[in-house]
Amino acid sequence: MQRIALLLLVDFYGFCAGEKQVGRGLPIIPRSPVPVPTVGILRAMRLSPVFSAAFFVLLLACAGTARAATIEALEIRGLDEDDEDEALLIENIGVRLSLQDQIGRQVGESRLEYLLGQVPAETRKALEPFGYYDPQVTVEAPRAGGEDDRITVVVTVAKGEPVRVRDSSLEIQGEGGRDRYLKEDLAAFAPQPGAIFDHSLYEASKLRIVHRLLERGYFDADFSLRKVEVTRAEKAADIALAWASGIRYDMGPTIFHQDYFRPQLFEPLVYWKEGSYYHEGKLERLRQSLSGLDYFSAIDIQPDPDAAVEGRVPVNVNLTLAKRD
Repeated sequence: MQRIALLLLVDFYGFCAGEKQVGRGLPIIPRSPVPVPTVGILRAMRLSPVFSAAFFVLLLACAGTARAATIEALEIRGLDEDDEDEALLIENIGVRLSLQDQIGRQVGESRLEYLLGQVPAETRKALEPFGYYDPQVTVEAPRAGGEDDRITVVVTVAKGEPVRVRDSSLEIQGEGGRDRYLKEDLAAFAPQPGAIFDHSLYEASKLRIVHRLLERGYFDADFSLRKVEVTRAEKAADIALAWASGIRYDMGPTIFHQDYFRPQLFEPLVYWKEGSYYHEGKLERLRQSLSGLDYFSAIDIQPDPDAAVEGRVPVNVNLTLAKRD
């Protein structure tokens, strides 16, 4: 449109400069490969009121082409909202799309084009956590015309074949590798080979093992290998995870931090022996016993691995006395 406006201005400049007219008053404009200087156009504007009026009419016409539009609704098609799994896909697409924030708002032409252009990439990103790495996405935004178009954006999704787990290599090195409960967690790790590579299941399985290591006193445990390779062309994911567990700590001294009672008063509540294996369940049982006394508004029990001596971790018990009427 800007190119057309410039050509019209150039033609009109020729008319104002006094080109010979023939026929019905139309100017004959010599066609030259040399562009008319902008300075000449501006000079013609100063000299001719007719030219100035025409110039501003053309500017208004150009500005009118960049009309605003209101995004009235967003529809996601190709997925079944009544299917539990596909309903999650629809929800995640809706959350991911930048376009969602503009529903009900008026946007300019260039902004609308940008938002529509982002839809395919954002939709693909929304489906990857569910194992769909190669969906086909089409975007339609039909316009009825008028000064304020109201647009319904239609996103059609063909999710395609999912990526599945091809290989899963899982290992716990050190003392934890012989721990029966950790072995059970490794055996139950999801997603299993052959299953869709669902990111949420994968992260939950990792977190379960991390929590189990801490629960059972492997405070030095950390990943020694953490890798997932997704081969899109083969629709395959290979998982490789390994933890170095370190030693399993034992129970150290139990230290009560409070100024209200004699420390010996709480000793019967500590049912474990110092030097026995550490387990978070022991701390939870102590918390329940202290809560049953109904003396404290806050009970905070924490192991302190940094202060461990010869593999025995001290336990700090912080108590806050409840206010009484």
